[in-house]
Amino acid sequence: MLNLTHPEDEKRGFLMSSPPKISPESLDEPRKTLLTLSKERDLSLRSASEKLGKNPSYLHQFVMKGSPRTLPRDIRLQLATMYGVPERVLMSVEQRRDVDKFMSLQGRAQNRSRIPVLGYARGGSDVTTVNDGEPKCYLERPRDLEGVDEAYAIEVWGESYAPRIKPGEMVFVNPGEPFSSGHDVVVIMNDGSAVVGEYAGREGDILRLRKLNPVSVEEYPAYDVRSIQRIVGVQIIGNKYQEP
Repeated sequence: MLNLTHPEDEKRGFLMSSPPKISPESLDEPRKTLLTLSKERDLSLRSASEKLGKNPSYLHQFVMKGSPRTLPRDIRLQLATMYGVPERVLMSVEQRRDVDKFMSLQGRAQNRSRIPVLGYARGGSDVTTVNDGEPKCYLERPRDLEGVDEAYAIEVWGESYAPRIKPGEMVFVNPGEPFSSGHDVVVIMNDGSAVVGEYAGREGDILRLRKLNPVSVEEYPAYDVRSIQRIVGVQIIGNKYQEP
């Protein structure tokens, strides 16, 4: 058994002459943390309680008697400043869970108003690289794509699809939107590269994509293609959104 009483508390007669011996394993994380900090930072529970403007026994009762059951946020913030620690280490498991849930919901709400840019032009060519990981940046989410979590944007370069999509413009992609011949699409290859064009159908193992400048039809082996996803809008110069 370990006596975790701060010497200052004993000296002032704050505790009984025979202070209770507690098993550290019986305390939850914030209580263990407070006891450890009161030793390491030479600031007793009594002194910390007084600095909080509370009854001198406030933190002792919290640690030793479980009252209050958890520390209010204003108390946690003050203690975190006193002891030089993150507020989170003074939170109960339930409080941490609530904060994590709030942050998650806040992050999701923020992401609903923005759309990730996952693709970027490669060396000014007609080939685009689609990044499945960290977005390059974010754009304001078009109204037509509200609630479409899987939607994303890519940057298009090259002249082969001008004037419909000009070099440097962003196209918005909805992977779940059906497409057919004549629709603008992004064709994503197995190696992560992608090309933009007008879907011109498939015959056997050959997929055809129409380019506009100059007008031509390019062919791609179907086994090289990971997916075909429909372009549903373009962010043109001046950050305006229009349907293709």
